[in-house]
Amino acid sequence: MTCTNIGYKHSVPKKDDIKAWRTLEDLLRKQADSIANSNYVNKIISRHDLEQEIVRLRSKVPNSGREKLIKTLQKRLKNLYS
Repeated sequence: MTCTNIGYKHSVPKKDDIKAWRTLEDLLRKQADSIANSNYVNKIISRHDLEQEIVRLRSKVPNSGREKLIKTLQKRLKNLYS
């Protein structure tokens, strides 16, 4: 078993209260799932925003500053998958 910070809003059940421990485990599992889902959605939104910005910049007349920015955005996009 590993230690987990449950925050200050959740009380720790008594050692022999099995039902309360299971309830706490379920609550923490749901919170972890919610956070993971939120992170996944935010990653997709960031990816979409970066892709749209790259397309917008490529549609303009090329110049050295814009090309440098496109390369930077492409690196950020690549780092989302790392």
